[in-house]
Amino acid sequence: MVRDRGLLPVYVVDDHHHAIRRRLLPFSNVTIVHLDAHPDLAFPRSIPAATIFAPEALYDALDASDAGIASFLLPLAYAGHLRHLVWVKPPWATQMATGDHEFLVGTDACAVSSHEAYFVDEDLFARAETLSEAKPLSLTVAELPAAPTPTASSFVLDICLDYFSTHNPFLQDLVAAKGPTTAALVRSVYCGLLYKCVPAAVPHEVALAHRRLFASTMTTIFRDELWTDKAAFAAHVAPLSDLYQNKPPRAVQQELEAFRELLAASSPDDLDLIQWAGPCIDLPEHETSEAEIDAMLQAFDAYLAAGDRPRVVTIAESKGDAYTPAGQVAGILSRVLAILEARFGSIAVTKHDTDELLTDI
Repeated sequence: MVRDRGLLPVYVVDDHHHAIRRRLLPFSNVTIVHLDAHPDLAFPRSIPAATIFAPEALYDALDASDAGIASFLLPLAYAGHLRHLVWVKPPWATQMATGDHEFLVGTDACAVSSHEAYFVDEDLFARAETLSEAKPLSLTVAELPAAPTPTASSFVLDICLDYFSTHNPFLQDLVAAKGPTTAALVRSVYCGLLYKCVPAAVPHEVALAHRRLFASTMTTIFRDELWTDKAAFAAHVAPLSDLYQNKPPRAVQQELEAFRELLAASSPDDLDLIQWAGPCIDLPEHETSEAEIDAMLQAFDAYLAAGDRPRVVTIAESKGDAYTPAGQVAGILSRVLAILEARFGSIAVTKHDTDELLTDI
């Protein structure tokens, strides 16, 4: 059934944070339904929280950061715009377990009080009592068809095309440069850790301690080039033996020695690649077939049919950062737009190139 209440504004960009600009949203209590293979709830510690209230400076900073596209939602919560986020994820996205979460977003830089492994891994956790200017955020993590339909009159439908088919550019670049065996070793070293488990495998305080130990260990390895001294390397990584899941200490030690040998044999460019890709190598990777995309689009249409019309739709193609397979972007986008038009009547599509900002909406 078509629900036509005038033209539905649809903004198509490459990165989400180019679409969420001033005057796009009402001031407070916004609900965002976020279809994406990633929760996009990171925020760079290097950006002062006060920058959130200077939109142009904020989005310039996000453009300059490695995690810009993954950092646009927490600023909305901290600024008081976003109250409820529904992350609708594909089945292969395992960064968070499905369920409901209530936590605070405030300053200790920009941080959250959630104990979720995702926030521990992103170094974003802070105790509630240490947060200043804290705002509550309700987060629902769900998959279709079980995702709730918002009842708020001012909800935004935010779609990333990588929801339908997902590449991990960190993994793909490492495989292309060093091969699948090396990529598997790097993934095991960086991602087989207890503090990353969903659901949690260790108490929260232990997870925090594990993350600090792992981060400091890896920083020292690359800063001091410890791979040049086998004995010094072994002594330095020995405390990591208890941080891994389902691996006895001896197996961990053997794997870390293989990692040392990899680093010792790597060129400076390859060392930079390993250090860049390692922390993100476990991001979702699942290129879907046309049949899978058909089924996901049908579920998406059914979800829209069960709810109200959004106030605005934002669509991130994610082709510039290679999260959406390049050969599938145009086809998925055209079908998503067709579903929106069939479901809600006429739509007003504004498409912006990667280097443009939506300052006029």
